[in-house]
This record gives sequence, C-alpha cells and structure tokens, in this order.
Amino acid sequence: MIDRSPAVRQVTAPGRGALSAIAVRAAEVADWLGQVFEPRPAPGNPTYCRLFDEAGEVIDDVVVLLLDRENALITLHGNPQLVERAITRLSARGARIESGSIGAWGEEDPFLALALELSANAPTIAGGRFLIEQARLWREWLRAVGSVPPKTEEIEDVLSRAPAALPFQSPRRIALVGAPNSGKSTLLNRLLGWDRVVVDPTPGTTRDRIEVRGVVADRPVIWIDGAGLRESGEALEREGMERVLAAARTADLIVHLIPLDTREAETLDLPDRPQLRVLSKVDLRNNEVDEFDVSSRVSGTTGEGIEGFLRTVAERLFGGEDLPTSVTPFTETLVDRLHEVLARRRCHEAEADLWTTLAAPGRGGLS
Repeated sequence: MIDRSPAVRQVTAPGRGALSAIAVRAAEVADWLGQVFEPRPAPGNPTYCRLFDEAGEVIDDVVVLLLDRENALITLHGNPQLVERAITRLSARGARIESGSIGAWGEEDPFLALALELSANAPTIAGGRFLIEQARLWREWLRAVGSVPPKTEEIEDVLSRAPAALPFQSPRRIALVGAPNSGKSTLLNRLLGWDRVVVDPTPGTTRDRIEVRGVVADRPVIWIDGAGLRESGEALEREGMERVLAAARTADLIVHLIPLDTREAETLDLPDRPQLRVLSKVDLRNNEVDEFDVSSRVSGTTGEGIEGFLRTVAERLFGGEDLPTSVTPFTETLVDRLHEVLARRRCHEAEADLWTTLAAPGRGGLS
C-alpha cells in the first residue's frame, strides 16, 4: 500500500548553490502548503510565495510549482541553512522527511530533472522559475510534435531564442579591459555589490586575473578583471596583462573601458571578439559634453549608468533582458537536435527518430 501521508525531500544536491529545490507530496498539496505559504500556491504557472516560520517571520521568498494535486516543487535560495529551515518547517506541519530523487514518487520527468540540475546555476529565483517552466513547455511542445511535426519556421523561431537560455548551462564570460586606472575594478565591485577587488589610485594595483560569478538579467555570467593594459617593462605586470588578453581572446563579450579623465579614445586590437566600448568615470565630467563613440557611460563610484550598461550587455549576450515565455532550448544538446532536424529536412531524410530521442531524453536526448 502506498503511503500518501505528507512527505518532503531535497531534490537538488546538498551543499551551497545559487538555488535549491524541495519536493513535497501531500493529499491536496496546494491546501496543505497554503498553511505555511503566502499566497496559496495556484495550479498552472509557478507561484511566487513566502515561506513563514511558526512565529510568522519570513524564512525565504520561493517559487512553488504544483505538479499535480499531490505533488509540488519548491525552489528557494541555495543557502544550506535556509534549506534546512524550510524542510524543518514543513516537517513541523507533519511531513515525513525522505531522501532520494523526485522520481521516487512516480515516473521521473527528465525535463524537470534537468531543469533542477541547471537551477543550481540560476542566480535568481526568476531564473529558477524560468527553467522549471521550460520543463513544462518542452513536455507540451513535444507531445504536440508527436501528432503534427512543427514547420521549419517554427523550429527556427525556437532556435532563435537559445541565446537567452543557454547561459544557465554555460555562463557567459565577460572580460573587463582597459588602461590602468580606467575604473575596471571599481566597476566590478559595483556590479557584484561587494568589494571583491582592491581599488587604489596607484596604476597597476590589480596584477593577477580575477574571475568571479555575477548576474545579468537573471542569467549567470563570469566577470573577468585583471591588469590594466599599457606599455610596461616590469615582468610581473606584463604577465598580468597577458593573462587578461588571453581571457579576452576567448570571452563571449569584451567590455573596453575608456576613462573620461584620460580624454583618449584608445582602441583594442581584438577584431574577432564582440566588444562594447564603455566610457567610465563619468562622475568626473563636471557637466562636460563628451563626444566619445561608446555604447554606455558608467561610474563604478556612484553607480551612474549601471542599469543602462547592464541592459546593453544583456542585449548583446542574450538578445534582451526578458526571459522567454515560449519554448526555448536550454541545453546545447537540445539546440543540436533541432539543427539535426533541419539538416535532415534539407536533405529530405526521415526525422521521426530525432523527435523520439528528444521526447525521451533518458535515452540520450539531453545529456
């Protein structure tokens, strides 16, 4: 006899990550969760909720997805202490704590399993919600494909949205480059919201290459900072500059900072890499009108222009700030499979096996 009493389990790997997921099973799970969440989770799309402790204090802001009448998935911030508090709170309401994957409570959903795996890379709740929603959209799309294969134009439209989602699998790398004292480290600290890099007016303070995770438009990115670029006879500084240039040569985007106080519109000789020319230190302009040909104007010191700068970065890397609301490839394998479908169509070859593989990712469709 199947035990239908309330149960809870963590379904993402234990440890500190950006997000974690907890599965809950209970009869009429929406009503059961409504005792500790506000607002009450609703069927359909994921619901933003707050989880309260017994004293009425907020434990965390979470996203709740009702999988069916008995099963729900909760995505919350990945701090292990928050996860423990959430599970303890649900246990206090009578839920049995179990271990194992979500599939142990029924047929495993491979798309949901993958979304949960990638949610560890999602830097915000909105990003985790997007991934979970994509699992549902892919299930529904492929179910429809089973009866009516999509037109080529529809597949191309789906593929066009891939840049917006693939960073959850492979965070995009952004190299900050510029002359010494161009404001790179100050800007990086501003973007991160904490002082990761020592800032000093002495040129050459930053010598080693620094890579740190950040967030742009709810996607994970890796910011790269390092030595300023200039002519130097010092071996240590030259080594630092070479490390920065090596990172820039493979970066998904180069942000070339040109400080206002130099009045020099310098160039960076890396023509094969996407670049943004950004005027920095604009807090020093004293109402001057600058005529630099740049994409953005920022001040790491005051925060001026940061929002516009991040919008520009999101446009270049992801095609825009907003996460798609339609079915979108969120792994490279999904992209590859759809390209294979289009290739076979061009050659007038059968494609049914590819759709079968996509619909059953446990047999190699996603991983």
